[in-house]
Amino acid sequence: ADYKINIGGFINGTMKSLVREETGEGFWVQQDMDIMGQQQKAEMLYDKNTGQVLQFIVNGEKQDLPNPDDQEIIDMQEANITVPAGSFDCIYVKIKNKKDNSEAEAWINPELIPVGGLLKQLANSQMGKVKVELTAFNKQ
Repeated sequence: ADYKINIGGFINGTMKSLVREETGEGFWVQQDMDIMGQQQKAEMLYDKNTGQVLQFIVNGEKQDLPNPDDQEIIDMQEANITVPAGSFDCIYVKIKNKKDNSEAEAWINPELIPVGGLLKQLANSQMGKVKVELTAFNKQ
């Protein structure tokens, strides 16, 4: 899945997500980001039975795993969205981070879009609103 990223309305970049490998434990998903020439490689090992993140590595360094208890779904409903890759039926989800009270929005279709189903995401950052939108995908 290919995405365009915009941060604060003036910083642009791209992200490519792919399932790199299947293991006995689960699936390694790799995300390669390029934001204004800055490269980042994130790798996540997802449990094939539960979808839980088992390992998280950024630029070769192991990261602390996110705590699912820190997230609260505050809205979820059926929706339709148009992104550069087309128009899609989806699920709209609004999530609150209990640690800092920030909110994020996501439009997902995990049955159609590979690697998590993400069609669009909006979140806040120190540099302004972060917008991620699907531009293309290939489901094999």
